[in-house]
Amino acid sequence: MAELDHYVESPKKAGRFRRASQTTRLHGMLMDQDKMSANWCMGMVFFENDIGIEPVKEMVRDKVLKMPRFRSAYDFKKNGFRELSDEELDINGYHVVAVEETVTMEDIQRDWIGNVYKHFAYDPNKPLWQFTYFSKLDDGRSMLLTNISHVIGDGVSQIEVLLRLMDEEKEDPEAEKKTAAPKRRKKPKGTYGPLNKAKIFMGGVFAALASAAAKPDSPGPLMRKDVTVASVQKKFAMTESIALDKLKDIKQKYKDATLNDIMVALLTLTLKAYLREVEGGEAFLKSKGKVRASFPINTRSKKAKTTFRDGSPNNNIALGMLQFPLKGNSRTKTVYTVKRKLDRIKLSPMPIVQLFLARTLLKLLSRKAATELFQEAGNQTTAMLSNVPGPQHTAYLGGHKVQDLQFGLYSGNGLYLGLISYDGKVSCGICMDDQLGEPNQLAKHWKSEFEALYEETMKHEGMVPQPKSMLSFLNKI
Repeated sequence: MAELDHYVESPKKAGRFRRASQTTRLHGMLMDQDKMSANWCMGMVFFENDIGIEPVKEMVRDKVLKMPRFRSAYDFKKNGFRELSDEELDINGYHVVAVEETVTMEDIQRDWIGNVYKHFAYDPNKPLWQFTYFSKLDDGRSMLLTNISHVIGDGVSQIEVLLRLMDEEKEDPEAEKKTAAPKRRKKPKGTYGPLNKAKIFMGGVFAALASAAAKPDSPGPLMRKDVTVASVQKKFAMTESIALDKLKDIKQKYKDATLNDIMVALLTLTLKAYLREVEGGEAFLKSKGKVRASFPINTRSKKAKTTFRDGSPNNNIALGMLQFPLKGNSRTKTVYTVKRKLDRIKLSPMPIVQLFLARTLLKLLSRKAATELFQEAGNQTTAMLSNVPGPQHTAYLGGHKVQDLQFGLYSGNGLYLGLISYDGKVSCGICMDDQLGEPNQLAKHWKSEFEALYEETMKHEGMVPQPKSMLSFLNKI
């Protein structure tokens, strides 16, 4: 049996209390303090036609409620999960909702996704999740929207929740069902020499210690002027899908590049194209304003067979920080610059040191002081970035083919950029504060920038040469 399908079934026991980890406790504190500080992970599962609400309820009963956190309410005062009885759970009205009228994706993006902070009046006495099934999209498809609080688990484990809902059968019997958990960070090849590695290590420790006092990114077209005020209204859009195989073709042309390097470089080019187009964007680029993104780094043990502990999702991540390189016009140079920055992050202890400091401060500070400190730290960057690898074969749910998968995160940041791959395709979900602009205007550049990068890359008969500079020479030292 594949590792993904194996998990410990914890016997039901109403009233049982499970203490939350410190990372989960932090998300609980933020949610309790301010609803707009709460993070919600939203998965979108598309089907080719109406599969009916009953398969969804059956899947919830047979798979979702086997996971303890999905049948437990979070106690915000005691910082833990209290398991509920079957009578206290409600899959016929609260946890599973059916929308039977015909709706458009624009309706869903506006009313159910963009308005998540208004629309979903969660009950703190119930488990913090809700599934909404839309039986009739105007294009003939149907969709299951999964809305799960970050208190239950991080994005790594929550995409695996989505995978566990899928059937074991698959269209390609030779395809291996892979976990969505990203591999632990590999040491980059040849980018930095031993002296620079030591410098990066020491710099990472210092940066982690000084991070609480760091200045937020510059206000601009992608960053709120007042970072302390989160918008209750969000806007959501998805880019067009691009072929994963073509991204792999690009990767092969850059020395030691990873697929993640190429996808983040493409996202950088998309942001750059957007800033050149929107009002104030050119001035922002000329002013050398910073656009940084925080992104999750999996800190689970190498020995962990799955992302779940005791059959239940959990929070077990640190945060990295990337500054998008927005200078210059060369797309191939952008790829190498992004690769160098990501390699530097892989060598830096900053995310792990920050996680250690956060856990220590949670023990020392009052609830109010800790919440305010972490809210301020979370608002330093322009965006939240994630890369979610889904199954690379056609998946099924309740015997019904999953036509597409999309993923979004709603948080206090003004901008979320979510890369997701499924069945040989890659796309990006964009969630933006309504005061910042239209995410569709950003999303439209994704496909055109990919095509331009592909053309520019494939002009080279062999490998794309690395830019030669004094900096690249010094990095080898």
